[in-house]
Amino acid sequence: MDPLKTSNLFNCSVRGRTFFKHKHESLVCFFSTGGSMKKTLKAPKSLLGLLSLVALVGCGQHRGGFESDQTDASIIGGKAVVAGSAVATQTVGLYDASIGATCSASILSNQFLLTAAHCVASSKAADLIVIFGPEISMKGSKLRKVSGFKFNSKWLNAGSSAVLKDLGDIAIVKFEGGLPAGYHAARLLSDVSLLKDNTDVLLAGYGHSDGIKKTGSGILRRVIIKIENAAFSPTEVLLDQTKGKGACQGDSGGPAYVLEKDGKLSLFGITSRGEDDALDTCGVKSVYTNALAYKSWMKAAITALNTPKKSALVTSNALEDTAAVASLN
Repeated sequence: MDPLKTSNLFNCSVRGRTFFKHKHESLVCFFSTGGSMKKTLKAPKSLLGLLSLVALVGCGQHRGGFESDQTDASIIGGKAVVAGSAVATQTVGLYDASIGATCSASILSNQFLLTAAHCVASSKAADLIVIFGPEISMKGSKLRKVSGFKFNSKWLNAGSSAVLKDLGDIAIVKFEGGLPAGYHAARLLSDVSLLKDNTDVLLAGYGHSDGIKKTGSGILRRVIIKIENAAFSPTEVLLDQTKGKGACQGDSGGPAYVLEKDGKLSLFGITSRGEDDALDTCGVKSVYTNALAYKSWMKAAITALNTPKKSALVTSNALEDTAAVASLN
């Protein structure tokens, strides 16, 4: 793809698929079918500007529970996440201060997050900030710096792929400072047989609550929808969003869970993109990267991020996160 030059957010179409691109004067397209799930805002010029913008974005009040999704306009058609719940303590915001882009991510350990490749592929680690809290807001939120990330190499060829599937939209992000009190790692799904058509899936993220008006982002919300095609590609799952519920811009990188037999939520998916959504309403289908198909790659990425670049010595920080790798076994 040739780089396009403009200073504004816009949609460009490649073979009928919508790309988003925005980074000051130079732009970087993010692949999607009918719309990337990455939310872009006007970029602040300083950390003070970032904090001011963060405070402006988060202007909702969290409430609700897991028992119903019939009230509260949210993620799309769901409701705000209950403070202290499993989803609230395992999901974070990922903010790119250079372009004002918001994504969501899942906690893998006290140093690592799981998110989408398109959330970080065009970013610098120094520009990324992890936000812990029910809102993208200074009030009650904890911030952490990102020290590095790795994304799957398949993402580099996503725009030129002959078949627009199996795109490698997955990334591991390393952050500094550890987890704030009350936060913990998500549990990865162990029983892959649960991923089948018509299974209920719980999604979460900080994205739009209105896919047409593109409003309501900045609050952590969740919604329950169903798997339409569990074998959409070898590494992706297709979800049905035709019932007025689902993911939208800003939810990119966020989690998809299923209930295991013990009644607890287990993480399997990463919000990637819309599908067959020419009007970009977030109301048709969504594609989720199946993280379980990338467990070996995830181990390698964590190991690489824990390996000092200028020394063969294993540091205490590297030893600190053997749990992250162990959780992938």
